Amino acid sequence: MSEKWYSLTITVQLELRNFMMADDWFFQHDESRDRGRPTAKTCFRCGKEGHIARHCPTCKDTRRCYNCSEEGHISRDCTNKRRTKQDCYSRKNDSPGIECYSCYERGHISRNCPQKRKCDKKEDRESSRKKTDSSGIECYNCYELGHISRNCPQKRNCDKKEDRESSRKKTASPEVECYNCYERSHVSRNRPQTQTCDKKEDIESSIKRNAEELKERGNKYYQEKNYGEAIKCYAAAIKLSPNCSKYYGNRSACYMKMNNYTEALGDAKESVRIDPKFIKGYLRIAKCHMQLGDPTAAIIAYRKVLQLEPYNDEAEDGLQMATRQNVTNTVLAMKEEGNRSFQARNYKKAYTIYTEALTIDVDDKIIKSQLFMNRGTACKMIGKENEAIADFTKAIKLDDSYLKAYFRRANCYMEMKKYQEAVNDYEKVCQMDCTSENKRLLEEAQSALKKSRNKDSGKESSKDNSKDYYKILNVSRCATDDEIKKAYKKKALSHHPDRHSHVTVDVRKNEEIKFKEVGEAFAVLSCPTKRMQYNLQYDLEHSRDFRENNARDRYDPVFDFVFGGRRQSQHFPFGGGGSTYTGGFPTWETQV
Repeated sequence: MSEKWYSLTITVQLELRNFMMADDWFFQHDESRDRGRPTAKTCFRCGKEGHIARHCPTCKDTRRCYNCSEEGHISRDCTNKRRTKQDCYSRKNDSPGIECYSCYERGHISRNCPQKRKCDKKEDRESSRKKTDSSGIECYNCYELGHISRNCPQKRNCDKKEDRESSRKKTASPEVECYNCYERSHVSRNRPQTQTCDKKEDIESSIKRNAEELKERGNKYYQEKNYGEAIKCYAAAIKLSPNCSKYYGNRSACYMKMNNYTEALGDAKESVRIDPKFIKGYLRIAKCHMQLGDPTAAIIAYRKVLQLEPYNDEAEDGLQMATRQNVTNTVLAMKEEGNRSFQARNYKKAYTIYTEALTIDVDDKIIKSQLFMNRGTACKMIGKENEAIADFTKAIKLDDSYLKAYFRRANCYMEMKKYQEAVNDYEKVCQMDCTSENKRLLEEAQSALKKSRNKDSGKESSKDNSKDYYKILNVSRCATDDEIKKAYKKKALSHHPDRHSHVTVDVRKNEEIKFKEVGEAFAVLSCPTKRMQYNLQYDLEHSRDFRENNARDRYDPVFDFVFGGRRQSQHFPFGGGGSTYTGGFPTWETQV
């Protein structure tokens, strides 16, 4: 029943395949597509039509079974005992060139050896092993030529220490170095102290001894200030003993002497990583951070030293220095921020930043004077001249050679018309930097001071000369002494304060002023000398006023153009008079 069903299934499959592969069913037939290929019904094994190669009945007789190597069936239908792949592989290795390592015969391997059981005896193995002896082979037991160690006849006799030592001496050479003790003329197995040299403790001690020798050599180079060679010695010592903190610390010290603080910092950190209680390592870390401009990290390292050793003088001094440097860096950062605000013309913000920076206690007087000077400049820009002068004065007290502070304070004095103070500052500026520009500013200040004094003296003289004593006493300029005395008594009685005690305050003050004027007039006119001086001065003042009035009416612009005029509002391109102080600040836009 199964065979019929199998043949029916094959027939149905073939018919369905032929039907589906027909070209006329899906598309027009193209003969070019069938060129060079067989039809669907042709078997490519036997060349017959009606079946395919997989179902070819004629090929089953010619195919070989890879299990039993017989023809007529395949391995799937093989009735013989199935072999494993390992057995198949071992049979393939049975060739004339292969030697069996059990019986030492050729033609098979040990797995397929027919005499495997017979070769188990020691005598047979020994007799078979002799076949491999050669005159060029050295025995590693007795160190003699002609046999190998398993065929050595003296194997049991060489177990003694004396025999082994005598045999091992044959391999000694003056150029060979022992890897245990690092000495020459013997190898590790021929060293007399082999038993002690094989121990791990002895090996480590020898390595430490060599590392210490390299360290001592590096210390010698360090004392000779040959820091490059010292670094090489310390590096070699680190290779032998990488867990020693002193070697890293010494190399860090050499890098610091060569101003290579980055490498020195790395070695110092490695030294404290190996030994967290290594005080010198923390001190070197702090010094490197100070040189690299990081006082905050240096403060941390110094505090670590004080934790390990509370009374370390070097750490205490370094901590104070690092703290001051940290404060200084903070103040400098604030000053730079204020300068940026000043350059951006944000003067109020710059003034606030400079004020905050001045609240920090800085030991550096130069930085503090610069802050006062910068804040004074900001005060001047926002219209606080008095505060600006006060800040410039503080800057000069901290640094009496601060040229820019003198210069800017002098400019402020000139704008406030305090010419005497401006002259003093400009004189100081010329003493420190005597340039033509500074000389010109000094001359302008001196000229302004002279004009101011002349103007003030003119006002006083005009006040004095404006008082007509003859008119106050109500006498003529030719009056005699008796007439002056009578007029004085009369005026004094009329303006005496006691007569006006019941009047208002304003009237009383006015009468007191008049009473004083009467006394001044009598004091001048009653003395012949003072009266003569008063008359002369009065006449000169009136004559000068007369000349000025006439000259103002006869003003000649051509004469003023050539020789310089008096009008300060006139400025001509050829110099002459008329130049006045402008009160400018040529360097206000710059900060320090």
